[in-house]
Amino acid sequence: MGNENDTELEWDEWRERALSLGVSKDLAELGSTLMRESYFQRWPAEIQEVCGWEDDGFAMLAMARRDPEGTRRRWQEILRHYDRRERAQGRFAWDGQSRKHPPVLTGPRLRGS
Repeated sequence: MGNENDTELEWDEWRERALSLGVSKDLAELGSTLMRESYFQRWPAEIQEVCGWEDDGFAMLAMARRDPEGTRRRWQEILRHYDRRERAQGRFAWDGQSRKHPPVLTGPRLRGS
């Protein structure tokens, strides 16, 4: 029988790395969820980049360690905009003013590019 870590996916590895670096359990889980949902739901490439897919999540780790509460708000906002499962279940309130795709949320490292 193989090692149970053989089946860990990128977001699971990211969560374990975050926990080992002192990121709180709930923030590590939120970051892992963000990575997973951006992949499975095929979010726009710009958002997948923010969700760790271009740099193996290193920028996400740095953000989570530098500013945990600001990072939590940012990641929750991304989920509110892009998570189709949450919207379908009515977990997020929408203003109803626009049917357009929500704007791309840019991170500090993406501004001005």
